[in-house]
Amino acid sequence: MKIYSLNLSITIISILSAISFNSFAAATEPLFIEVITSDSHPITGLNALPKRGVEVRLYNLDDGKRMVSEQLEANLPKNQKAAEAEMRRRIKRIGQPALSKMFNDAFQAVIIGTGYGLTRQPAVVFDHGKSVIYGVTDLSRALSLYRQWERSK
Repeated sequence: MKIYSLNLSITIISILSAISFNSFAAATEPLFIEVITSDSHPITGLNALPKRGVEVRLYNLDDGKRMVSEQLEANLPKNQKAAEAEMRRRIKRIGQPALSKMFNDAFQAVIIGTGYGLTRQPAVVFDHGKSVIYGVTDLSRALSLYRQWERSK
């Protein structure tokens, strides 16, 4: 009878240790945050989070418009035919692979936001869509709200 109790005690201790370790690992696991914003909603607290073990990627919805205006539309001739010819020259000079990469990079905010089904911005997305906080531009505040939500579940 004592051997059975000892085995049961060891099993219970093993299970409790595994649960405690998994809870600790989840609590200390580095966070991954993606921020979808625009020029009209500047983000603050970006530099402090990597020091706290948080990986942050910032995506700006205005990057696409900025890339098109700076790289393709800048200083085009007023004449439409001349402008079209110049645009074709620029695209040819840049090359299709580079142009595709430029568009992909410039429109990442739209691609990511659409993928998550985001409905407004700014949006702070935690751990690949696990949670989203809208309307907060201070990342320290967003992280605090997220941690508070995590504790309450």
